[in-house]
Amino acid sequence: MILLLKKDTPEAAIRQLLAQLAVQNVKGGCVAGEDAILLPLVGETWRLDPTVLASLPYVKEAHRLTPAYHLASRAAHPDATVVQVGEACIGGEFCLIAGPCAVESAPQIAAVARAVKDSGAQLLRGGAFKPRTSPYSFQGLGEAGVRLLVQAGRETGLPTVTEITDASQLELLRDVDVLQVGARNMQNYALLRALGQCGKPVLLKRGVSATLEELLLAAEYILSGGNEQVILCERGIRTGLSGGRASLDVSSIPALKHLTHLPVLVDPSHAAGRAELVEPLALAAVAAGADGLLVEVHDRPACALSDGVQALTCGQFARLADKARAVRDALEKRKHDRLGGRFLHLLHPAAQRTLPRQVQHVSRQSARGVADQVGDVGGAGGGEQGLHQFYAQTEQERRAHGAEQAAAPPYQRPQEAEGHGHQRVEQQLPRGVAVAKAQIAERL
Repeated sequence: MILLLKKDTPEAAIRQLLAQLAVQNVKGGCVAGEDAILLPLVGETWRLDPTVLASLPYVKEAHRLTPAYHLASRAAHPDATVVQVGEACIGGEFCLIAGPCAVESAPQIAAVARAVKDSGAQLLRGGAFKPRTSPYSFQGLGEAGVRLLVQAGRETGLPTVTEITDASQLELLRDVDVLQVGARNMQNYALLRALGQCGKPVLLKRGVSATLEELLLAAEYILSGGNEQVILCERGIRTGLSGGRASLDVSSIPALKHLTHLPVLVDPSHAAGRAELVEPLALAAVAAGADGLLVEVHDRPACALSDGVQALTCGQFARLADKARAVRDALEKRKHDRLGGRFLHLLHPAAQRTLPRQVQHVSRQSARGVADQVGDVGGAGGGEQGLHQFYAQTEQERRAHGAEQAAAPPYQRPQEAEGHGHQRVEQQLPRGVAVAKAQIAERL
């Protein structure tokens, strides 16, 4: 954070301001300029409010350089968070969560649970407490709905997800695996603070008018309470410009991936509002990098008591699941291809020309796969050990052949070097070997 003070600020006022900031674990320096005094601040600056600082005497401007959501920030936590729920690794592997908008009966939730599991869903969702816009709409079965959901989850071996609307429901939902905070409660700060102490994974949905910063600050409430198992969910925002129920903000997916380490799921059902729009929106979310989908599925959507118009049938969900996995697999393959290409570029240019043809074709290999192939060239089992042995053997051969052999002119055509193995590499790379070795070993 940077404070801009008026040029005529007394030194005593500056010292007093720095003393007050030190109490909040913030330190600062002082740089005098021609028109103002610059006060750079370091430390726990995320605790400071720029608007409050800007209102202080002698302060002209206050600018935040780091985000206020320190715990949720990617800068403070570079590695992606993976939330383990049963056998599902949300954030580490692509995850499908499916089930009805509301639990209506034992046969209904049991039938949907079996169907979505057969289609590859890793978690079962279902609402027991339904906050509805109209007081006359179906509000859910409450405690009875929770029991039915938990029973269906245990019978099928699927962890369960349901919405919590009030902190007083925590004891009632003790057997539920993931607690969902709906869009309406994203800024229910009393609830968020309680969830920070609950020790269960929390799926936090973005409010219909919330900015990404507001969503991450809502997550910060949970994280600051000690609960690190937070999953974000984009469910569409209200713009008035969409043909669906809401506008799915696909751009928020890569943006959140850049800003935070928390997993990002997408709920295409609430964004679509119509079943025919769910699949294209879901596939767009997968292509944008979502860690998973949260989809409403009903065995008989026409008879659903809540949001039947946007629910997929069990067959429709099965087809969507296959397509979503196909898109995800294609993205993963392309990612590995790019990693392989970047890895080859770490080699010295002359080394690239001298490696066997199968190693040069790394556009189809992962970075680790390339390391294994290069290790095999050196006669080792692969990986970093193979690389070290390869280059050690090359240097030994160069010394053994003597100065005359090391100074020999390089081969001009690849086919002339067939069968010469390491001798060919060392003739072209008397000095580049050590550089390439160091660069590759650093990346492994």
